[in-house]
Amino acid sequence: MTPTRADRLSTPLVALDAPANAISDVLNDAIPWLWWPLRVPARDAPLTASAHALYAVHGTVALLAARRLSGRALPTGASLALGLLSWLWFTGAWDRRARRLAAGAR
Repeated sequence: MTPTRADRLSTPLVALDAPANAISDVLNDAIPWLWWPLRVPARDAPLTASAHALYAVHGTVALLAARRLSGRALPTGASLALGLLSWLWFTGAWDRRARRLAAGAR
């Protein structure tokens, strides 16, 4: 399995893979309905394009909700940058684990 774009771009964050995957696993086990209308992704497969699209929807909703619910508006650029970094961190960690698990299954 070749490295994904998220895997390559988030290589500097590889030391943080274990916490990212632990958070993902807890959330996927505790609230799997967040993946609706998709299924919870398999741990031994990289995220699909539809999973990335769902991440984008969740990020947009979170950004809009935070701006709406907070007493003061958060800087949009900073929020978007943090959201992109978070997406890159979590998806890169997920895809690296999937590659390791797939290589071990052979």
